[in-house]
Amino acid sequence: MKLTAQQALLAAAQVFEDYPERWTEDALVKDKKGVETNIGSPTAYCFCAHGIMWQMEFEGLTTQEVNAEMYRKIDSANCNLSMVITNDCFGREAVIAMFRKAAE
Repeated sequence: MKLTAQQALLAAAQVFEDYPERWTEDALVKDKKGVETNIGSPTAYCFCAHGIMWQMEFEGLTTQEVNAEMYRKIDSANCNLSMVITNDCFGREAVIAMFRKAAE
């Protein structure tokens, strides 16, 4: 079953809240050792805000259309503040808050 944009945003927020070690900055995806890797890699473990969304699509949990809707919702909820700035400058808790606000 594919997730809606709202469900996917809340799921991503929950992953980062329940498993802080799964969030990263300065890279889309890292393995457990902190080495950069690719979306869909069997060693992918830590994700930035963009990375977790793309990983969900790769895993078949969302579609391109759902991801596009997630980006629209985030842009609107985040007052057009870049996801990269939110992720890399403000941190995990800001990303969680951004995802939850976008899901409203």
